[in-house]
Amino acid sequence: MGDLDHTPIDINSAVWGHTSVTIALTVGQGNAGTSIPCKEAWIELRSGTGVRVMVGTAASATVGLNVPKFGTNHYVLRLPIADVSDLYFSGTNGDIVDILYRK
Repeated sequence: MGDLDHTPIDINSAVWGHTSVTIALTVGQGNAGTSIPCKEAWIELRSGTGVRVMVGTAASATVGLNVPKFGTNHYVLRLPIADVSDLYFSGTNGDIVDILYRK
């Protein structure tokens, strides 16, 4: 059971959105750098391998957390963040990352 499981709905927002990032020239940024304020993001790799993510600074092949791949044990990477555009990705050209965010 998580910390927010018993939080009233008026405190724990039920408003969600989705965007995706396609890696180009080995890098990508959440919502192409356009601001989407949020409270948290759930991140999952739709296609590709080896994508990494950082918050607020560039990710690289050696810096950041691995983004879980869709369908692999059904894991997602859940991050508390203030804005989707704070997410920076590094991977192979054409890799696609899905981001589900809670406003």
